[in-house]
Amino acid sequence: MTIFLPEVMKIKWLVSSIVVLLIGAPAIAQHTVVYERPDFFWDAPVKIKDTTLIYLCYDKRDSVINADTLRNFDNVKYISLFKRYTDYAHKYKEKDGTEKPLPISKIIYRYDKLSRARWMVVDYATNKMAELTELPQQVTKTDSVVVEDPITGKTAISRIYRYHAHKMSEY
Repeated sequence: MTIFLPEVMKIKWLVSSIVVLLIGAPAIAQHTVVYERPDFFWDAPVKIKDTTLIYLCYDKRDSVINADTLRNFDNVKYISLFKRYTDYAHKYKEKDGTEKPLPISKIIYRYDKLSRARWMVVDYATNKMAELTELPQQVTKTDSVVVEDPITGKTAISRIYRYHAHKMSEY
């Protein structure tokens, strides 16, 4: 039995096909960085109509970590998947008295890091928990981003994102 929502898995597939951004022809980069990622994670927020799905990473001080600069997840304490949308049925008043629709942000999943290769996932909709064990030798996908220097036209930075498979065991 899996605790992931089918719509989230479809979105994950959509993101994996969108995240690959190649600017210009691949050339020898002056600087190449490899980023290791668990396969449940994606970097870019996904927008569907007025709903946005976004992962936020936190360190041991519960401070948000910029996912763009994370080369590996050693410093991550936990990750939350947020669903953000606008509730047009409920309003709030601004200081000037104008009414606006209520912005909603709620956690769908939380991934707590248990060790270097183990995560505990909580599905907030069903209140179920499972343990994910990363399989670092099994790369499920690889994305790359090549950034071109606008002045010289040469490749300045290459980023390679490797996503690792995991096995799930429920509590």
